[in-house]
Amino acid sequence: MRWLLAAVLGAAALPASAQGYYEWSFNRYVAASPLDTILTLAYGVPNSGDLQAFISCAIGANWIYAEVRLEADIEAYPDRARVPMTLSGEGFYRVVGVDIERQEEGIWGVAFALPLDDPFWNDIEGRYEIYYALPGGIETPLLIEGLLPLVGQFRHDCAGILDLVPDQAPTPGK
Repeated sequence: MRWLLAAVLGAAALPASAQGYYEWSFNRYVAASPLDTILTLAYGVPNSGDLQAFISCAIGANWIYAEVRLEADIEAYPDRARVPMTLSGEGFYRVVGVDIERQEEGIWGVAFALPLDDPFWNDIEGRYEIYYALPGGIETPLLIEGLLPLVGQFRHDCAGILDLVPDQAPTPGK
């Protein structure tokens, strides 16, 4: 649910003139508690719920990581199934285990955890797009253009989420 709130907050912050095409955005809200802090990267149509990718900073029992959700054709898979998915681009290819997700709101597709120091972050540098595919499915392109300037700030803030200073609330009457 936190990822949906972050998507809505992020979409509302984007200019109306950006409607109609997909773009990357970095959404950042630092709360008093790290568990309530929102750090996300989203790829979709601004000011809408139309998303292809949503990456959020997550705090696990023993680690801090990026939780990645990608829109995908999942009709052939049962809910919550664990399946392999390929990630590829010019010069790299890897297989990651993903969970099938069908949610009332948000992205229908796959979700997986990605360490903040994973080689993937370096693999996408200098690329225009990457591809992902489920077994037997077609490769889906994910444009990377516009993501790279945001990745560094996301990873930095996410790695230091426990030490971020909360955003200042506006002072009443000022």
